[in-house]
Amino acid sequence: MSFAAARRRVALAVAWLGAACASQGAPPGGPPDFAPPRLVRVTPDSNARGVSPRGVVFRFDEVIAQRPAGGELSQVVLLSPSDGPARVSWDHTGFTVRPRRSFRPNTAYTVTVLPGISDLRNNVSREGWTLTFSTGSEIPATRLDGMVFDWASGRPAVRAVVQAFPRGDTTLAWIARADSAGRFTLRAFPAGSYLVRAFVDANNNRALDPREVWDTVGAAIADSGRLELYAFVHDTIGPRVDVVALEDSVTLRVAFDKPVHPASPPGAAQFRVAGSDSVSIAVTAVLTDSAYDAERAARRAARGDSAARLDTAARRGAPRARAQPPASRVPLPAATDRAARADTAPAPRMTKPLPPLRVVLRLASPLVPARNYRLHARDLRSLSGAVRTSDKVFATARSVATDSTRAPGTTPSTTPRTPPPARPRP
Repeated sequence: MSFAAARRRVALAVAWLGAACASQGAPPGGPPDFAPPRLVRVTPDSNARGVSPRGVVFRFDEVIAQRPAGGELSQVVLLSPSDGPARVSWDHTGFTVRPRRSFRPNTAYTVTVLPGISDLRNNVSREGWTLTFSTGSEIPATRLDGMVFDWASGRPAVRAVVQAFPRGDTTLAWIARADSAGRFTLRAFPAGSYLVRAFVDANNNRALDPREVWDTVGAAIADSGRLELYAFVHDTIGPRVDVVALEDSVTLRVAFDKPVHPASPPGAAQFRVAGSDSVSIAVTAVLTDSAYDAERAARRAARGDSAARLDTAARRGAPRARAQPPASRVPLPAATDRAARADTAPAPRMTKPLPPLRVVLRLASPLVPARNYRLHARDLRSLSGAVRTSDKVFATARSVATDSTRAPGTTPSTTPRTPPPARPRP
């Protein structure tokens, strides 16, 4: 091959590579995508009547992840009523929801998609969607609102699962999920008598498991209603004394391993303190934590008032300082005022009393330092009604504080103390 032919062949190869690169177009890019998937179509339409779909289809404006932020796709979808776990099938830009068997005739259905749908770039939607349709000719206008509380903690049961079973039929349930404040709403169910159950789904399997907190309430609904549920662990063993701490020589703070039923609060007759010499010390009063703390605050305020009166008497006759005019209040902007009102909005409160987990015992006589004692507690009743009797051994320190419940100016209670060692004479 001549040199000129070799040069022509190299030039043709370079030209072909340039044309091939040009035909591929511009490299992928463009502005980054931070928008979550947007719902563009639902089949059947919302509030549709007389339809018999094989499935409810949700379609989005882009490809969605097969496993959303909440885990499985079926864990962010609620089908109500339901005779079992709903079947959810993924299809690139959407998914289809089907009942366990088939849609029942003359039944109104509600499909709720919880927040958590994400795209392939992990952009998660914080929005949820709800669709209601009927395979019959009408959609009932019934509505049941309510609150779910974690009774032991006194806080709302966040994202609790709520199920309403018709009386005499546990195969079909209308389902809802509580929000971050424990509120829930059930809609479009036939009027009648229901058994409403709420539970905190700790493992997110849509089933009530042992050691999960739950509660049931009966409700007869004609058009609308409202109720509260108090979820707690339904155990068969009553509470026992877990910790005994000394506040002073005549005050014990006692903690239980589980809450005590507020309808059967422990009384003084249920407790007894005995020393190593088998001499019993009676309990004169049983206080809640809040009552005891209120007493301590009142005593501190009384001591502060006494100190203030003494200080006023000492400064009587001294020249008074000229009072400064009050500073003018600068009004906050409207947005800040709204935020402050939102932050100070009262949280939902229980109408039932909070179950006590700790109590404070007042003793008839002071405890001796450096001594072992046994606290006997009988007939403590749990939230589920189980009764238990228990004992707890505790020891006092070498030096026990005197009775702190006395008012200022009164004689302190006599508490035996270990005498200090005698100092040797020179």
